[in-house]
Amino acid sequence: MLAHTAEGQHEVESEVDRYIIYPGQATSYMIGRLEIGAARDQAQKTMGARFDIKAFHDRVLEDGGVPITYLREKIRRWSESGR
Repeated sequence: MLAHTAEGQHEVESEVDRYIIYPGQATSYMIGRLEIGAARDQAQKTMGARFDIKAFHDRVLEDGGVPITYLREKIRRWSESGR
């Protein structure tokens, strides 16, 4: 990491320690990113010109941390309702 990023020694050591302590964190973040991106793409397709990115973000964030299956269904219902 030191050779390939602009991060300092302390930051790199902290990141390595974090990945060792929580090995699934980076993977779960990426899965969430991909799922939210797919939900956004589907909502945009379903809603067309009615799609509002701010409203989408409000829907994603309003319940806090939730299971991906719940969020996927929630965004599907929201986009199909056209609100």
